[in-house]
Amino acid sequence: FVEKPDARRAESFLASGKHLWNGGIFVWRADEFWAALSAHAPGVSEAVDRFHTSGALEAWAEAEKTSIDYALMERAARVAGVPLVAGWSDIGGWEAVADLVREGDAGPVTFCEMRGPAAAESLALAVEGAATSPVVMVAEEPMLVVRGPSGTLVAPRARLAEAKPFVF
Repeated sequence: FVEKPDARRAESFLASGKHLWNGGIFVWRADEFWAALSAHAPGVSEAVDRFHTSGALEAWAEAEKTSIDYALMERAARVAGVPLVAGWSDIGGWEAVADLVREGDAGPVTFCEMRGPAAAESLALAVEGAATSPVVMVAEEPMLVVRGPSGTLVAPRARLAEAKPFVF
């Protein structure tokens, strides 16, 4: 398993015809995953332990910032690739959530039509969370509203990447 090989190595993989593309879908037995995480990414497993013991969300902030690809897959002793043709989404951002809403498979997410002069051009994507009070906004571009237990995020959909540090 090689995450993001350099161009030369990627070209050799493609030329060989013997390599699979990583779709980021992994399956482990829980005990084997935990053993690998503890051995190869103790900065993550220790934070998970602290969270499990205390329930304190601050433990997550202390976790080593890495991906499963680098932390485990590149170091795994037993890896098998299985070709699969299936629908899949990374859900790497709010636009991916909006796409799922359009497909009708996003759980507690709804499109809310805006009323008023900008209604013809605007549509708000509301991600329902723990907040129960209504959100009222005036906008002239598509907006995203994410209501969670610690606050409400309102942002133009075109600028969602700027909100990443504030996701709660």
